[in-house]
Parts: sequence; structure tokens; C-alpha cells
Amino acid sequence: MLNSADPKFKDLERLKQAVFLKRPVLNDIIKTHGQKSVFEYVKSYVARKYQPLNLDRQAELIEVVKEETANRLGERVAESVAAQLKDFYYVSTTDHYGPMYHPWVFNFNLITSAVYLEESTRNLKNVITLACANVSLNNFSFPRGFAFHSDVTGENKLNRFSFLPSNAHSYPVYGFRNYTEVEIKKVKKSLHEAVQKKQIRPEEELKIAGLVAEIFGDKEILASTSYSDQVTRANSILWKKMLPNTRKKINFVYLEQEWIVARLLIEKHLNEKTTISRIIFDSQSEELLMKYFAGLPEMFSRRDKLGTYLFWAQPKGSKAGNRLRLWKEGNFLVSEDGSYKVELSPEALERALKSKELIPSVLLTFMVLCFYYGLKCFGGLGQINYLPLLKEAYVKMQKDLGRLESAAACAATETDNLGGEITVALASSKTNGTAPATSLDFLLYGTEKTWPTFVEQSKILTLEEAIMPMFTEDYPILYPLAERDPGVLAITAKDVTSIMGLDKKIQACVNM
Repeated sequence: MLNSADPKFKDLERLKQAVFLKRPVLNDIIKTHGQKSVFEYVKSYVARKYQPLNLDRQAELIEVVKEETANRLGERVAESVAAQLKDFYYVSTTDHYGPMYHPWVFNFNLITSAVYLEESTRNLKNVITLACANVSLNNFSFPRGFAFHSDVTGENKLNRFSFLPSNAHSYPVYGFRNYTEVEIKKVKKSLHEAVQKKQIRPEEELKIAGLVAEIFGDKEILASTSYSDQVTRANSILWKKMLPNTRKKINFVYLEQEWIVARLLIEKHLNEKTTISRIIFDSQSEELLMKYFAGLPEMFSRRDKLGTYLFWAQPKGSKAGNRLRLWKEGNFLVSEDGSYKVELSPEALERALKSKELIPSVLLTFMVLCFYYGLKCFGGLGQINYLPLLKEAYVKMQKDLGRLESAAACAATETDNLGGEITVALASSKTNGTAPATSLDFLLYGTEKTWPTFVEQSKILTLEEAIMPMFTEDYPILYPLAERDPGVLAITAKDVTSIMGLDKKIQACVNM
């Protein structure tokens, strides 16, 4: 029940309307499903069988995902993933590639796991994420490390610790080198220094250092040749520690969406006449893309220097680590400064994709995964708003070109299922209230009551109640500084919790 007597009530209403103005699909979801419990809402689409119209295309994608899973997590998990995707043909594409800790995606994966543990369906036991690895290591989601809360200072403070050096922050996760044993030792040193600075407690240092050594410092993980490969393996181990010891085991499968797309392009499209190869190679492809997609999110514009033409370039040996925008010039993709050039030929693109010198753009990634292969992709608040628009444009383009099979392949694909930014798990401080819990909070402060408390809360809190406190973080992302309302900006997550009466309803899952 909202407390309209609170002086900040009107500011909260303005915050809500401002977010909904930029997130119309979310507005529709809240109107339709806002009063359902979080558990009930998520269960409605993660426990429901879904198969695409084109089973041959589905088989192609499953085979690539299976092989990549086997390479990193073993044949047994890979077989399980393939069996699940045949009936439950969906993944989450919400996350930025990194250690699984951030509350925005951590909560959704916990809820999905809770649903799976209550479902009798044998094949439903893999939380599958195709995360975005084309994200800078200095992204706000902190993909280069992990974080946990401590209230030793009297504040509920989030402490961050990085596996990778500061001079690498502008590089993308995609294709980045592995961290080393030396860098694991640096993390442990940083933990010790945090104790000396009275940022965390000695007992917190001891436990986190042990987890770092056991999970991230595992010898097999250290032997991996890339950061993303290390993260995949570490997240799998971390997730097993997070969940209760039950007969049914949940696997956490974490792969780069761009590499799955790259493999599909190399093996199924570059040397074949498909809808995707026509988009890449046809002489009129740029004209067609501009005709149907111009002005849409995740599109490109050379005039406005927005996005890139289907691929980003990441030249080997680049010291700055900056990805280069590419534009189509005749039969080549060329960077703005002319320093990089690749021929639009199957052979040249294959070489560049295999070396991870080329990175599929968001537009191309979803054209391949969602529109061509019909894969249902759960997304965050941004994705569920732009993906329906891109799908509508793609279907129209295929129909106008007479490619009815390609139009039909994605026509029924759902694009508005949430895969993140739902908050149920909270960490409680004795001195300063609650904060959205991270995975490391669960491992650091968790007890035998943590999991049952989380499941209970997911069945008590409504979808609206679990999303609204996040609006305070979403608002500055949606509006530039000059357009922000000072009153709206002053609203905190704690204010939202109080006005909505959630402080009397919410029970923390972990206590510091």
C-alpha cells in the first residue's frame, strides 16, 4: 500500500511516470502482471515449454551451444543443456559478462533456480545465460571483479575487488586475456588492505579470500586462456555453492552471446545463401537496413556516429583497447580513421571472427539468435523495449523481400520477458538498513535460513514491489543531467521501500 501522506509520494509518482515514459513495454508488463508474485510471474515463462517453428534452425543453434558448453563445463552438462533447449528454447541475454554477483541479474537467476527446484520436469535444470561480452571492463556492472557489502564503517557499503589491472579498463571482456595467479594474490592483498583501512572486517577478509582461492584461484580455471572462459567455469562453481543441497542439481551455464553468433556465422552462413548471409554480403544490404531499421535503438548511423555496421573491430595489438566503428565502403568494412579494413568476403570475415578481431554488434547478434533462429531471449528493462521494435522491422523486411520462411521463423518469438532488474534478495545491516544482496553476500553471510527466506520472499513480493526500488538507479541512466528533475533524483531506494510499505513486508535473506 502506497503511503500518499509521505511528502515524497508525489516525487515517487513522477519517478514512476518518467521511467514508464522511456520504458513503455515495462509499463504494459506492470499493468498486466504487476500484482502477481515474482515467483508466479517468472514461473509463467521459465517453466513453460517453448519451441520455434523452424526445428532445423533450432537444431543448428543447439549444436553450437552444446559444443561450447562441453568445452568449458563438460559433456554431461552439455547433454543436459541440449535436452533442455529442445523443449525450453530460451536463454537469458540480460547480463554483462563477468563474475555472477550483481543484484540486477543475480535475483532473476535465483528465482529461476527456485522455480526449477520445484518443477518435476526432469530436463529443466540449467540456468542458461548468453551474456554480452562486448562490454568494457570499466562498465558500471563491474565485469572485471566482484563485490560484497560490509557495515563495519556504520554504512551499508559495497566493496569492489578487481581481478584485472586498471590499465585494461577500456578493453572489452570479449577476447580479453586470462587473469593470473599473481592477480589472484593482488586481490588477496587488496582484501587485507581493506581490513587495515577499516572498510571490511578481518573475518570477512578471511572468508572472501578463501572463496577467491577456492573458486577463482582453482588450478584448472587459472589454466584457461581467456577471461571469459575463466568466468564461465568460476560462475558454475559459485552457483553450486549458492543453492541448497537437494537431489535435483541446477547447472549455471554462462557463455558469450557474440561467440555463439560468430560460430553460427562461420559454420552456417558465411559460405551459404541464407537470410543472414544476404544481410551481410548483398550489395543492397545497407540500403535495406536503413530502410527498415533507421531510427530504431541499436541501429547505426554514420552521420551521427552511432553504433557500427554489423561488426565492431578490435584490432590485435591495440594499446588503447578501444573498439572501432566500421562502415561499409564498397566491398569492405573500414574504420572511421582508416586504420582498419576487412574485406566483405567469407574467407576474410571467417579469419577475423575466429581471431575475435571482429565482434558481432547487438543488432546482428539479435538478428541471428532471436530473429533467424527463433530463440526466446529474456532481457533487462532496456532490451524488452527495443527488441520488439527490431523484431517488427525484421519481419516486415523479410515479408517485403518475399522471404516468408524467415519472417515466419521469428513471428511468434516472444521479446518482452524480463531476465533481470527484479530485486528480492536483500542484505540487512545492523546499523544502516538493507541493500540489494550480491552473490558474495549470500556466501559470506548466508545461513541455513537464507534460501528458504529467499523463496518465501519471491512468493510474497509482487512484481511491481520487486522492480520499483530499482527505478532510482534506472532514472539517471535514462535521462541526461540537464533533463533530470531534482525532486525525482533525490528519491532513494530506501524512500521507495518506505512509501510502498515494503519495509514492513520485506525480510532480509542475509544479515551482516
